[in-house]
Amino acid sequence: KVPDTEAPAAVAASPLLTDLVSTGTGFPRTVVAVTQGEDNTVPQALVLVQASARENYKLVSAIQMLPGTTFPQPPANGSGVEAVAADSAEGLKLAPQAAVDALADALTNPDGGNKETFAPNSFAEAVTTFQAEVTANPDNEFATITFKHTPVPSDTRALRTADGGAIVFGYMSHNYSSVPREAGDSINLEGTIYETLTGEKNTEAGIDVTYGEAVMIYVPPASDTGQAEVIGAGQELLSATLK
Repeated sequence: KVPDTEAPAAVAASPLLTDLVSTGTGFPRTVVAVTQGEDNTVPQALVLVQASARENYKLVSAIQMLPGTTFPQPPANGSGVEAVAADSAEGLKLAPQAAVDALADALTNPDGGNKETFAPNSFAEAVTTFQAEVTANPDNEFATITFKHTPVPSDTRALRTADGGAIVFGYMSHNYSSVPREAGDSINLEGTIYETLTGEKNTEAGIDVTYGEAVMIYVPPASDTGQAEVIGAGQELLSATLK
């Protein structure tokens, strides 16, 4: 049986707790506003991007901060911050894209080498625990189950922080595939949102479920001995398709 997923938290435009504004004359430009409305139990980072001088800023991501994490403070003088190219590791322990790639690998392969790249965090713990529980569930003994988290490089953005590190905003596609092992076996969808999306109570062919995962990662400066930190994450169900 495949579990349900939670709905994303509502986007709150205010009150504004802090913000980061990219400097420079080039485009796209990025603004990050951290807010916490009455319906939000934790702050969320709203990522707005201006593609060109003739366009308005558009909200491209709303990422909830993980409990117990801290958003980097803006420069004390109120100035803007430098944008960091996704492939640039200058002054950083990891390039922004490398950080997103490492997180995707750590979620896909929980026992792999990238597990130690990040400090322990509730997002990775929840995802990998869910995957392990689904795989070990006796209800799934007749199914072959795979999980794959794939970075979407075009959605990676990063801003330099006051301490010389970077705050990275990334996006991953999470594919959860469940296929019966033998002819005649089936996968039970009854009572889940996947039954609603596919119109079927079970399937003998298998199912592909896709989630979108927005993540916020703090990458320390190269001189820092600490690990990268996942400080925010959001997951949304995008599709469920029978094979």
